[in-house]
Amino acid sequence: MDQNPALVVFNRTFDEANNMLLEAREYVKFYAARDVQHLPPIERLKVSCEAMRVTARLTQIMAWLLMQKAIRAGEVSKEDYITEDARLLVGGTCLDTSSQEDLSIPPRLRDLLKQSYALYLRVQRLDERFRGKDTLSAAVPHQSGASFLSLIQ
Repeated sequence: MDQNPALVVFNRTFDEANNMLLEAREYVKFYAARDVQHLPPIERLKVSCEAMRVTARLTQIMAWLLMQKAIRAGEVSKEDYITEDARLLVGGTCLDTSSQEDLSIPPRLRDLLKQSYALYLRVQRLDERFRGKDTLSAAVPHQSGASFLSLIQ
């Protein structure tokens, strides 16, 4: 049975984001405290801020992916979503990469920062296309067979 390529790519993106959320949760729950216990307070604060940056990115990504599912299911119209007030990927703090190469940030967290940033940029490109700045508008409608593959490239 042939699968819709758009759905396959969407599901992979969703799974990647979900797995990254689990990885971030595991880091915060089991490793973060150990990684910062030897650091001075200001460095601990910096590490906490960077962990929150990962969380903010992943939260916005998952919100966008869930919104796409709602649009595809007909629960939300595309027109309602594409208003500026409904923008889920707000950029700002999520686009800051200043700590990704900072060696005072624990390696696991630096990896999460890099991975979450790359995924955020990919999903942001998808959002721009969906909003009509490219040709995505036909790629995520209800029950569409349009190719989603071109969105990731």
